[in-house]
Amino acid sequence: MGIADKLQTIAENEQKVYRAGQLNVISNAESLKGILSGKIINAKDVSPVEHTVGVKVSSKNLIPFPYAVTSGESNGLTWTVNDDGGITLNGTRSGIIMLNLWLNNINLEDGVKYQLSLANAVDGINIYAYYKDADNGQHWASSSLTYNKEWKEFKVYLQTKENAVFDNVTVHPMLERGTVATVYTPYVADVTAVDVKTTGKNLFNVSAVGSSYYDASINGLKKSSNGRILYTSAPLKQCADVKSGETYIMTATHSHPDAGGKFVWLKGSGRAWHWGKAVTLTQDDLDNSISFYKSSSDESPVANEEVTITEIQIESGSTATAYEPYIEPVIYTPNADGTVDGVLSIYPEMNICTDTDGVIIDCNYYKDIDKAFNELTTNIALSGGN
Repeated sequence: MGIADKLQTIAENEQKVYRAGQLNVISNAESLKGILSGKIINAKDVSPVEHTVGVKVSSKNLIPFPYAVTSGESNGLTWTVNDDGGITLNGTRSGIIMLNLWLNNINLEDGVKYQLSLANAVDGINIYAYYKDADNGQHWASSSLTYNKEWKEFKVYLQTKENAVFDNVTVHPMLERGTVATVYTPYVADVTAVDVKTTGKNLFNVSAVGSSYYDASINGLKKSSNGRILYTSAPLKQCADVKSGETYIMTATHSHPDAGGKFVWLKGSGRAWHWGKAVTLTQDDLDNSISFYKSSSDESPVANEEVTITEIQIESGSTATAYEPYIEPVIYTPNADGTVDGVLSIYPEMNICTDTDGVIIDCNYYKDIDKAFNELTTNIALSGGN
């Protein structure tokens, strides 16, 4: 082996040792471990050292379905259990009735707060949790509770008031983690049928816009003349890994930077999404196409000139950051217990989502040492330390 080859080998080994040392440091420092939970995950401080990310998915709605109660009738009140977990009530009950939904405590964690809710509830029906403590004391909760593993009994049920009248009323019961009731979603029984997708920071795939203006040589859009409007045909959900109800910001580079205001027209909601401005997307936005506009009031100097739009980026949140190329997503399949094997980190920012409504993602990963150190330094300075 020549001197040049030996130097090359030493350099390669030094890099491997450095990376291994970094991974050893971050894996043993609690402050460098990131923990996130939600229907989507946006980790903005991922370590540059590639590592396996811990991912687990579970149903947001924790009340197992089918319920303990089935459709039935009693003393003038009829109830029908629907396939989506809703319960339809008709009639007048001469007395109080309890409809048991859940009779055990599977999937609840010790010390964790949970929230009860009953979507579309009307006067005359409520949702409750009943439990016995370690001393056999009986307790009821109608909104939030903190689960204790020492409880001897736990159940969730609906209760009607005496002589309450129901005319085709459908309610949707839910128990979820946290202290705030969110929009009802049905119980997800089989998490192995859920696709878990990981992407990088840039959520926009310009090659999928379905437009004759797409130019692979610039990885962007090009129009030879009168480039005030560049239309696309694909729905936004086909060319961007985005979710309804979430906030995103878009940025891009226009070949005429001084041509005036630039924006994307969201056909679904009929509104302008200006570059560099955050917007919360709706399902209509996702289901319809978008068009790239230059200022609608002044076409100069774009008219009759070639226009290019490159470095198009959609990212989570309301703060624009430096452009990163789009990374093709990777799809993973969860195990029966919800754990997801082999999920690899994406630097510098990683997004995780699923294709199923009503699924919560729990994620743990290693943070970027430099970002964590800068954050620590800032916090010390703000607290008056040195």
